[in-house]
Amino acid sequence: MTYAYLHELKYPAAIPRNQLLLFNGTTPKTPFKKPTLRQMFLPYCKDYCQIASVHGFRYLTDPKSQYFERIIWLLLLIGTTCGCLYVYSDLADLYSSQRVHTIVEDSLSPIFTKPFPAIGICPRNRINWPKLMESHERFLSPNASEEAVQTFQNFFSILNDFSFGQFFGLRWINDLHLNLSLLDDVEIKDVMQHVSFTCDELFVQPCRWRQIAYNCCDLFSMERTEYGYCLVFNSLLTKENQEKQRNDHFYPYHNSKTAELTGLDIVVRLDESKVAPYRRSRNGVYVMVKQPEQWHGRTRLINPNTYTKLPIVAQFTSTDERTRAVQPEERRCLFEDETDHPLYKKIPDLEYRLSNCFTRCHQEYIFKYCKCNLRLVHPQHESDNITSCTAKDFMCLYEHREFFKNDIHVSEREYIENVPNSTMICNCLSSCNQLIFVSNYISVPLDDFNITDGMQYVHLDVHYTSSYMMRYSTQLRYSFVELLANFGGVIGLFLGASLISGVELLYYFTIGLYIYLREKGFISNVFDSSYRSTAKVVSLNHRNLPRRRKRFLGNNKRTPGIHFKR
Repeated sequence: MTYAYLHELKYPAAIPRNQLLLFNGTTPKTPFKKPTLRQMFLPYCKDYCQIASVHGFRYLTDPKSQYFERIIWLLLLIGTTCGCLYVYSDLADLYSSQRVHTIVEDSLSPIFTKPFPAIGICPRNRINWPKLMESHERFLSPNASEEAVQTFQNFFSILNDFSFGQFFGLRWINDLHLNLSLLDDVEIKDVMQHVSFTCDELFVQPCRWRQIAYNCCDLFSMERTEYGYCLVFNSLLTKENQEKQRNDHFYPYHNSKTAELTGLDIVVRLDESKVAPYRRSRNGVYVMVKQPEQWHGRTRLINPNTYTKLPIVAQFTSTDERTRAVQPEERRCLFEDETDHPLYKKIPDLEYRLSNCFTRCHQEYIFKYCKCNLRLVHPQHESDNITSCTAKDFMCLYEHREFFKNDIHVSEREYIENVPNSTMICNCLSSCNQLIFVSNYISVPLDDFNITDGMQYVHLDVHYTSSYMMRYSTQLRYSFVELLANFGGVIGLFLGASLISGVELLYYFTIGLYIYLREKGFISNVFDSSYRSTAKVVSLNHRNLPRRRKRFLGNNKRTPGIHFKR
């Protein structure tokens, strides 16, 4: 047997030195067959079916199950999944198309919780003729010409029964050949306020509210409407009434009684001697029922010498705050603070109301065609950078009289035939919290007054018909939370799954799948490849062998040898 030391061994000449003892040296690669998708994913999917929380999955890969049993469970899972998707699609369609509905919240809501309606009294002939004959001394210069005085009196007598939309009567301006430039410095609104009938001239004292006698001037205030100046009860438009509201929390007034003469009971006096002698309209009174914050409301003409009862029914509709998630066009209303919406048209300093939106729309059309603001019937705020209409601008109103005659809704043509094209189109939405008053008019001849030829009367009784009102509520039919809860019930009913099951499925086929593929070597590890790219090459260097030999031989113990058999 022959012995040899390790340092005496020789390298095989057939193998190059640079291929010996290399940590990062490449060895000859054996042919590697790329696995198929079935080989990669089938074992992983079987593992998922074994631990899945969705009912029925584990029977698909259960080794104890027969082949036909697996087919049955597969068909059951397909059927329940299809049923789940069908029901969910129906719920999703309901969520997207019928999200808002209105229900009866309370059919016996007390009527006294809401303010009594504002009642406007507008005489059909609104100008006190004797006062008009003297008013030129107040509004014209002292040295005004006779032509200016005649033009002044004729022009304002034409406005005797003026109202927005009824501009056909302005034809008398052309018929009389009036030179309206003489009235450029006259503020029409101030003149009409001065020559209108006051509360002392219009009402028979006293006026009664809730069967208590009051001075009529304490109950009524003069306000502008689209019928010009009217005397209005229980309103919040004037600064005086707004100050009254701040000092008296019972204002605007409320009422709980329902019988006749238990609301507002007034008598209107129409003095024929103070009406223009050549008036073109019959005498009477326009009665307006509106909300206290409302600029204008629908009117009804009451003939003179009648006792008219106005029974009123109130309806209130509120909208849930959660409906803000729905577009205003879909819920068909606007909240007070949705000022950035393009359909939001509000009169400054007043709450948003449907009728206020129409008033603002009319005001915008007047400015569009006549480049002015008709302050006689419309408000003007400090922020409105527009001029007031002068007497000359009334000819523009007459020229476009057919256009200003009516206003239509933007979708009205879909339901009504022959809707004129040349008319005002006001796309206004209701207020999301709105109070509606529905009134009936019952008139009978008046027989308890001494009626003379020069004096006419209208006895007006406004009262509630019921102590209760219908209260409606607009709510989301399906919110996102309810849709999610319904989906949870559906998926639990059909598949026995929950939200955690969905999270489990998502995790198992994302992060879990990546970890599985990396551990099985189907994908390379980014960190391992970066480490191999920075590894240092270590090889034997023969120049260091003598030093290592000395250190090796210096050991006291004999180096074990390797013996070879010959």
